Amino acid sequence: MHSCTYFSKILLPKISNDSNYKVDIIFLDKLEKLTYAETRWKDSAHKPKHCTVEIKKFKNTLTLIKTLAHEFTHVKQIFHNELVDIVSSDTDYLWKRKRYNIVTSDYWLLPWEIEANGFEVALIEKYRNQYDITLNELQTNSPKIYQKIDKKIVDTIPKVE
Repeated sequence: MHSCTYFSKILLPKISNDSNYKVDIIFLDKLEKLTYAETRWKDSAHKPKHCTVEIKKFKNTLTLIKTLAHEFTHVKQIFHNELVDIVSSDTDYLWKRKRYNIVTSDYWLLPWEIEANGFEVALIEKYRNQYDITLNELQTNSPKIYQKIDKKIVDTIPKVE
């Protein structure tokens, strides 16, 4: 998916092309929790290099891309050890070495969610501007989206003379 590559190059410039790091994206009809997506480390809680993003299937391109931008921010947080899942607890996480309990904390005020929500907005705007995509095109799943992306990518390929 093009948007995933785009977001990872912005959020993870030093490791986006490193084959030691891996992100699996799994589309599901529904998730256990009432969320759009969930990101977690897959290999090791200490310096993870493999994440899984489970994401609900969407019919709306805008919702899908916004969710991917949000979740790729969590991938960045996990790979940079900013957000650490405490293995011995189902409800505690470390954010930049400070412990938070997700049950007793307000979800919207968790620092990693504040960052992910901010990057979500910024990445969507940057993506739209890069490819001249309107919000209406994203909301209506316009085929023009892919034509514009393809054209921009082709335009960046050096011409052989």
